[in-house]
Amino acid sequence: MSPSPEIDFFAHETYAAAPRECDLVLEGGIAGGVVYPRAVLEIARSHRLRNVGGASAGAIAVALAAAAEFARAKGLTGPGQGYPGLAAVDADLARPGVLRGLFEPRPNARPLVDFVVKLFAEKAARDDDAPDGVGTHRLSADDDLGTRWGKKLRRARPWLRALRHFERGHAVGGLTGGGIGLLLAAPAVAWTAGQGTPLGYAASALCGLSFFTAGSFLGSLLGAVDEALTLVDVNLQPGQHFGLCPGVGPGGAARPTALFDWLHHHVQRIAGRGPGDAPLTFDDLANLPERRAIQARMVTTNLNAQRAHRVPFEDGEVFLYRRAELKGILPEAVFRALEAASHEPPPGVARRLPASGEYGFFPGDGRMPVIVGVRLSMSFPLVFAAVRLYMVRSDATAGGAKDTRPLSPEADLVECWFSDGGICNNFPLQFFDTWFPERPTFGINLSDTPIAGSALRDQSRGGPPDDFVDHRELGDERRDDWAPHELRGAGDFLSALVETLLAHRDNALTRLASYRERVATVRLDAGEGALNIDMPPATIDALAERGRVAAARLKGLAFERHQWVRLRTLLGALENEVLRMQQYWLNRDAVVAAPVAGFDGLRGDWQRLLNLARAAEGTPEAMYPAVAPGEHRTDAEIDAWYLEFEARMNALLALMEAWTPGPGDAQPFLDAGRERSVSPQPRGEHRVTSKV
Repeated sequence: MSPSPEIDFFAHETYAAAPRECDLVLEGGIAGGVVYPRAVLEIARSHRLRNVGGASAGAIAVALAAAAEFARAKGLTGPGQGYPGLAAVDADLARPGVLRGLFEPRPNARPLVDFVVKLFAEKAARDDDAPDGVGTHRLSADDDLGTRWGKKLRRARPWLRALRHFERGHAVGGLTGGGIGLLLAAPAVAWTAGQGTPLGYAASALCGLSFFTAGSFLGSLLGAVDEALTLVDVNLQPGQHFGLCPGVGPGGAARPTALFDWLHHHVQRIAGRGPGDAPLTFDDLANLPERRAIQARMVTTNLNAQRAHRVPFEDGEVFLYRRAELKGILPEAVFRALEAASHEPPPGVARRLPASGEYGFFPGDGRMPVIVGVRLSMSFPLVFAAVRLYMVRSDATAGGAKDTRPLSPEADLVECWFSDGGICNNFPLQFFDTWFPERPTFGINLSDTPIAGSALRDQSRGGPPDDFVDHRELGDERRDDWAPHELRGAGDFLSALVETLLAHRDNALTRLASYRERVATVRLDAGEGALNIDMPPATIDALAERGRVAAARLKGLAFERHQWVRLRTLLGALENEVLRMQQYWLNRDAVVAAPVAGFDGLRGDWQRLLNLARAAEGTPEAMYPAVAPGEHRTDAEIDAWYLEFEARMNALLALMEAWTPGPGDAQPFLDAGRERSVSPQPRGEHRVTSKV
């Protein structure tokens, strides 16, 4: 670890004086996550973390950061505890082989993982060799045949080199192909040898050798491809959880090298707990004294429902798990803790577990160990095993407390495969947003594109960390500041399509005023991040230092100015919606046949809906009941609820009536002037949307 020499990240005193508070959101990025530990350490020198969230690799950093803040809140200053313990993780990641060892595959999947790692390394080396990152591998219709084939072979070289890891396929295929080559060459060999001349014998030997060599090469190549496809077919099946790496290794707690064994070991140590102690849970973080409580949130993706979930789950859904499945993908101590919390049904559910005994209630609330949350969020597709849970159908619990039958796996459960949170929301910057923030929410994201306006990647390679960190100021309203992806061929085009599908929302959000100034982007060079898990220690250390620089820039946020921009943005967007509704009702008589227009018409429509809802309350035609399922209220209590609803409705109408444009003013006052927009740019919108 080689951060700025004046900072001792291993000393508890470094974090003793933290007068301010902040929230922190971290983007996913697989190996790029090595950026985060040192970034968190830098922020923790001056800020206490109140809320911390992320997805995928960002979720790993969330667990570590939350454990460190938990230890600081508890006053723990033992060796390896708190933020000094997180500094030890930062140093550990830079040790040779540690990052690579976290991706520990099943034994028969090792050639596939080695192939992927080698392929990324070869691709990075190829990109490094190309001047300006372009040109030498680009095909052109004007190239002659030899030039085109030469370029194609150069592009195929990384794949050919990576295929070396399928040794069994090479051996079997090479011998088989060589034998077939000799059989094909046999007539020619016999004929040339039959000439009985030295030249004939030489031609015979050359012919046989040529056919054997060509057959061996082609057979070896096809054998390697066949072995690869066979291993893919074997390892990417439901029984293997569609992943090459289970996330835990045979060493378990005794040799915590696989990702989740390693992470559990460090989270427990940082939080001041031993290997045999109860794993840190989300409730442990939330139940700290007020102003010290920590909310940790992550994202996971439900592939069956094709949507994202917050972790812990917040939608009231009930899940079961199958013991034999989770036991193989969680650290042993974490699985035991999960088992201990899995016997009692969640509140409001009376149904019992299936009679087979192989299922347990999944503690999707705050009782969930933090490591389980990370396991749900960091299940990078096809690399780490996905997590299979079983959702209880809504109609299975409709009987309430009177229905205590055992759940039927066939009739009452729906299979749900949970994969990487980054599939749906890789940078959940909106997690802890409020209309008017009392503390800043810092965000750090990762990008493999150059900073707009800077030198190309190969020209800035080896430069100082500042050259790889992009942070926009409040007043920077450029529309063309996005970092361009170079599309040099069909592969780049398809890659850009996939990345746009995954990241378009994040990219749009981070350009908005009141968002952009609290986000720092760490740029990754060729061979950094992604699945480049064999990065040398110097590269990992350089990435970590970029994270520290990004955090240092965020700490310079002018918070009162940020609050003012948030207030301007909030009120401007609200005014737009108020005036949009007002304009509709002012012109309503031209759109809908109605005797009353304007706010009186709106008040009349709202009152009519309220009266209809009250009249239908408690009947099968209820529009949306004021009484929760299973709850009993008297008529007087229901009347009081509707009276209060009416009072709030009228208060909102009074606000809207006061928020009208001035005489002759056709434009909203807060959001736009007559000649130019005065709102922070680009403008956003307020909408009712999902939490994730």
